[in-house]
Amino acid sequence: MKKSIFNIIRKIDGNKSVIFNSFSLALAEVDKTFFKIYDNLDNLDLNKLNNEEKDTLEGMTNCQFIIDDDTDEINNLKYLRLKSVADDRIFGLIIFPTLSCNFDCYYCYEKNKKGTISKEVQEKIIELIKDRAEQKMDIQVVWFGGEPLLVYDIISKLTQKFIDICEKNKVKYGSSIITNGYLFNDEMISNMKKWNLQNIQVTLDGPPELHNKRRFLKNTKEGTFDRILANLKKLKKQGLNIRIRVNTNKDYDMKTLLDLVKILDENGLINDFYISQEFDSNSSVKSCLNENCMSNNEYAEFSFNFYKKLDEMGYLKLNKESYYPSLRFNSCGATRFNTLNIDPSGYLYKCCEEVGMHERAIGNILADKTSDGNNYNNNNIKYLLWTPFDYKKCNECNLIPICAGNCPKYGIDENEPQCIDWKQNIEGLIDAIAASNLKKPG
Repeated sequence: MKKSIFNIIRKIDGNKSVIFNSFSLALAEVDKTFFKIYDNLDNLDLNKLNNEEKDTLEGMTNCQFIIDDDTDEINNLKYLRLKSVADDRIFGLIIFPTLSCNFDCYYCYEKNKKGTISKEVQEKIIELIKDRAEQKMDIQVVWFGGEPLLVYDIISKLTQKFIDICEKNKVKYGSSIITNGYLFNDEMISNMKKWNLQNIQVTLDGPPELHNKRRFLKNTKEGTFDRILANLKKLKKQGLNIRIRVNTNKDYDMKTLLDLVKILDENGLINDFYISQEFDSNSSVKSCLNENCMSNNEYAEFSFNFYKKLDEMGYLKLNKESYYPSLRFNSCGATRFNTLNIDPSGYLYKCCEEVGMHERAIGNILADKTSDGNNYNNNNIKYLLWTPFDYKKCNECNLIPICAGNCPKYGIDENEPQCIDWKQNIEGLIDAIAASNLKKPG
């Protein structure tokens, strides 16, 4: 037996210790019996363990704090990543039916792009979905934009086609939509209940006075907070699953976000939001070039302190899925064979941030497969072959199971992976959770 390379041990309250494993995600308070075993694995005689020690050893093994001598944890992760890259059980298609938008958000990376999906592209997408369904792949569709609800009728017709195809081929169909939330009406909401929508993502960038300065109508500059909030309440009332995103930068302090929390709480939406880091829309990679953006370290500290405050206020628990890390053998659909993005002109991409940049396309659904073959093929291969395990710092990092190299686009463009927020947050998270209801492993 040997110690897992993914263990992190912390001392808390002076005389207590806890251990976290980033692969099993187990977190436990440990005692002298634990360390007696943990520190003496090389000389451990299983026949001489008493009952308490045997129980502790079983718990350590179940939590994967200790593993078999012949286990290669990095190779195991590589294998699990390859399985994810080549998974043919699900076909994921992110469709941009329009790149136009009714908002004028300054940080949008698709700002000023235009175009609406043609009937020819729609027919080719239907053929593509049919082909994958006939191969017995489940279908997952994400509607993105631009603002997708500007072409709601197209989405509605295509969705029904997709559902019919999946039912005929006895495969599962699921979908989600990323929208600014302004254009919803009662008819849309009623119809969407039939779409098998797993998630509707909408952005509220702070309380009204801040949101309305950041997310306003393109033509009239009118604020949008009140209407979006009203629509979110309607969606929630109809039982649809919503996620409310808040793009944070240095305009936000704790009080500003807590003002929004109060509004969400008063409207029954407190369990549906999360904060995200705002990036500079002019950057080719996710980085902070705008002086108003937070650096990765600043955002990591800010987000952790914010979620910790919500935990203290009773709004969430840090040891629940709202903030607790999860495994990421493969962090992005861009590195999976069976995930594609398609723009209104039929161009196909691996990364959604490259949509509209035809030089980054991997093909066009309307064109012969050999058209522009070298460029298309190179753009495809660079994502499919990218892996964090090509980098020494990732192979030596005990957080690689919950990071997986983070954003592949950043890793490709910068030739170096960008560390995930957990790199800065994990010790504080362990300490915060350990202050509550931890138990010994076993």
